[in-house]
Amino acid sequence: HWGVTAPGHWSLFDLAHDLKCELDLFSSKPDVTKTLAAAYDTWWDGLYPAMIEHGGDKGTPEPLSGKAKK
Repeated sequence: HWGVTAPGHWSLFDLAHDLKCELDLFSSKPDVTKTLAAAYDTWWDGLYPAMIEHGGDKGTPEPLSGKAKK
């Protein structure tokens, strides 16, 4: 949702039936939205420290092996 929705707001779409993302299910499915938001936050909280340790968003990172692909 970063950069797409307002801070503190998630959007929820049924991509199997709404490929154009025209019907936001956020209000009608608050439990699903809350569960998915919590799962995302847990994932991000685990990823963020390693991302910063490896250069964060400072451009294209070097592979973890230290050898660049050609």
